[in-house]
Amino acid sequence: MGILRTILAISVVFTHISLATSNWMVGGKLAVEVFSCISGFFITYVLNQTKVYASARMFYLNRFLRIYPVYLVVAFCVLIVQLFLPSDFQDFYKLPHSAWRLLIQSNLVPFGQDAVMFTSVKGGHLIWSGNFMDSDVPVWHGLLIPQAWTLGVELMF
Repeated sequence: MGILRTILAISVVFTHISLATSNWMVGGKLAVEVFSCISGFFITYVLNQTKVYASARMFYLNRFLRIYPVYLVVAFCVLIVQLFLPSDFQDFYKLPHSAWRLLIQSNLVPFGQDAVMFTSVKGGHLIWSGNFMDSDVPVWHGLLIPQAWTLGVELMF
């Protein structure tokens, strides 16, 4: 199962960085869906069959310690690169304070990053939106690791 998950993850990475066509290997969208199904099965299997995780609390603590430190290191490195390279960061002075709070919280803790994709800025106000692309300032560009929304969804479910 590990090899299949690795192939799927590589397929998603290549799709995101556009090194290959969107259908390289299995394609990004299909790879995400299959990876999520396999991960859900694997997590359930580990919880039910491994005696190390006598409680759900131990399982979630283990997941947190495996994911969060790496996430913080990568987010910090991306922040440093963003500060020194031309990027969309120069537009963020236009964001309302509520959007800044949402982005700071979302970048520090992956929980809730998927909610950023349902927000827009219209007339200087952060609003819920069905189309995150329809925004005066693209709020989602403030996510240091936009793909990390999947971590929050995985941990939530």
